[in-house]
Amino acid sequence: MPRDDRQSQSGAQSGPQLLAHDPAIPADDFAPAIWVPLSRLIASRRRLRTMARQLPADAWDAPSACPGWHRRDVFAHVVSWDAQHLRSLDAVLQGDPLPVEGWLPDPDQPQLDADAWNEQQVQAQQDLSLVELAAHSEANLTAILERLAQIGPDQLLQPYGFAPHVIGAIESHLRHVNAHADDIVNGPATMRSG
Repeated sequence: MPRDDRQSQSGAQSGPQLLAHDPAIPADDFAPAIWVPLSRLIASRRRLRTMARQLPADAWDAPSACPGWHRRDVFAHVVSWDAQHLRSLDAVLQGDPLPVEGWLPDPDQPQLDADAWNEQQVQAQQDLSLVELAAHSEANLTAILERLAQIGPDQLLQPYGFAPHVIGAIESHLRHVNAHADDIVNGPATMRSG
């Protein structure tokens, strides 16, 4: 990620930060228009990472609030969608953004709609351990942040494929992660109290 060396002698970073902990991410790396939603996205991804570290292993095999998916499947689904964000960001950075009209989750398999693609991706990750999924999630977030740091203000309204533009995609990503983190925590409605 393009960062300058803003470390003081005490080791603290100066300058605005998107989040001031774990680790701090310099706001100067990104176009100002995305600071707020990106800060919220990073917080939501860190929430998911914390869940992966703290929920007992057997809890991940329990049903989630997503019908037919265990909690681990929901996490695998979130991790798999990172590929769509990276594909869309790469297209914007290469000057050939993906059109919203006619967007497909996998152009090589046009018969797959989003639901079928989701199932395929979750199944493809069945053999990964929770530790491996969490490592993929962290690596993917780093790659997404690296791409977003390269996005200039003039590219923020470029089409994103499954979202109308880059800014909208960050908001969509945030809502997606938060909703599925809730699905993992809450479990099916029959397990909820009240």
